[in-house]
Amino acid sequence: MKILVTGFEPFGKDSLNPSSMVLSSLPSTLWGCEIDTLCLNVEATKAEASLKQQLTKGYDGVILLGVARGRSNLTIERVAINIDDYRIPDNDGNTRQDLTIVEDGPAAYFSTLPYREMERVLQEHQIPCAISNSAGTYLCNHMFYVCAHESALNNPNCKLGFVHVPAIPTMVVNEAVASMSMEMIEKAVLLMVKTLILSFCKKVAVSACLCGKNCKYNGGNNLNESLMILLKNHECIEVCPEVQG
Repeated sequence: MKILVTGFEPFGKDSLNPSSMVLSSLPSTLWGCEIDTLCLNVEATKAEASLKQQLTKGYDGVILLGVARGRSNLTIERVAINIDDYRIPDNDGNTRQDLTIVEDGPAAYFSTLPYREMERVLQEHQIPCAISNSAGTYLCNHMFYVCAHESALNNPNCKLGFVHVPAIPTMVVNEAVASMSMEMIEKAVLLMVKTLILSFCKKVAVSACLCGKNCKYNGGNNLNESLMILLKNHECIEVCPEVQG
């Protein structure tokens, strides 16, 4: 299994972008799944070429990330629309107004991520999260639409979607704007990747002691509450190699 996570370079007045900063915190492999990352240009032509080339590797899942100044929680986008209408120029000074992204393409594509499960997992980990019905009309929406269109043509079973993360405190230190710590964003993105991987599994084998079963050598357990939140809606097969041995 292969998962791709993308982010954007800094743009506008900001010298930082948490959507790309978080990529370095992700492991290259997780539960036997390969995790690739890609930082995208804030310019449509360059970003499209980079993403399309990356998608030829054939991913099972794609999580695209971007930053949304002013939002206080992570927002999982439900829909990408076939329109560009930039509020500011991109990093190459280009502006687009009332332009379709793909000529003769569908009006919209919907996220195929397990977004309700992602929302539940983040909220139960005390991370602010919500479903959003507008990814805007800038590069975030553009790349969400392009990714969905490419996958519809070449890899229809891929689970993909877009997530906006808030600004981090250093970006808005002199502004009355909501923010979220980089540590919490990193935790959230990793949890979303784990949730995406688990969405491909009907049954999960898990060490019994992690489930809270007292089967350790000392009569105790290694209950992992975070793991239990992730596995809440899965059929778990509890296994204890020591007891069976």
